Amino acid sequence: MAITARAGAAIAFKGRMMALTVVEIRDPDPERLAQDARAHMDKAGDFFRGMPVVISLGDTSADLSALADLLRGHGMVPVALLDGDPDQAAAAGLGVIGAGRVPAEPKAEPRPAPARAARTITRPVRSGQQIYARDTDLVVMAAVGEGAEVIADGHIHIYGTLRGRALAGAQGDTSARIFCRRFEPELVAVAGNYKVADDMPDSWRGQAVQVRLDGESLIIEQQE
Repeated sequence: MAITARAGAAIAFKGRMMALTVVEIRDPDPERLAQDARAHMDKAGDFFRGMPVVISLGDTSADLSALADLLRGHGMVPVALLDGDPDQAAAAGLGVIGAGRVPAEPKAEPRPAPARAARTITRPVRSGQQIYARDTDLVVMAAVGEGAEVIADGHIHIYGTLRGRALAGAQGDTSARIFCRRFEPELVAVAGNYKVADDMPDSWRGQAVQVRLDGESLIIEQQE
C-alpha cells in the first residue's frame, strides 16, 4: 500500500535506497573489540565520524548494547542490527534490517554500464567540499585538495593531484577502480575497503596509480 502525504502535511515518508557501512563482528571478546575499534579509528581519522552503520553479529555472542555504545563512543551512529533478533536490537536502541537488503559482502560481479554519463568536474575540489557521482563514474579534471572528498558509485578518474579522500564503488561495486595521475591521498576506498595514508608506502606518493580490489585487499598499482 502506498502512503502519500496530504497537501500541506508537515511530514512525509519516502522509500530510498541508501548505502550503509556494515560493521561485521568476528570475535565477541570485549577487550579485543575495543582494541581493534580504536586501531581502526586511529588510522581512519574522522572518516567514520557521524557515519551511520549496521551491525552484523554473525554467529558470535557479542553484547549488542555494549557494542553499539562502543561504536557511538568512536563517533559512529549505529542504526540497525543486520538480520538479527528484533528484541535484542530494540534493547540496544536499534532497528533490524534483513540481510537481503543490505549485503555485508557484495559479490564481485561485473558492473553494468553506468545508468548515465560520467559526472565531470573541471574545477579543483577544495577542502571541505564533497562531490558524489550517483549511479555513474566521476571524472575530476583538476586536483582534489586536502580535506576534500570525492565519491562515486562507479570508477573515479582524477587527472590532477589527489590529496584528499577518494571512495569508489560507494554502493558496493567491487569492480570499481580509482585512477589518479598524482597520488598523495589521505584515504582511498573501494566498496568500503579502505587504506589511509599511513598504510601506503612512500614509493607510491606522487606517482600515477590505479587502486582496485583483490578479494578484500586493496591493491595500488603504478601506471605508465
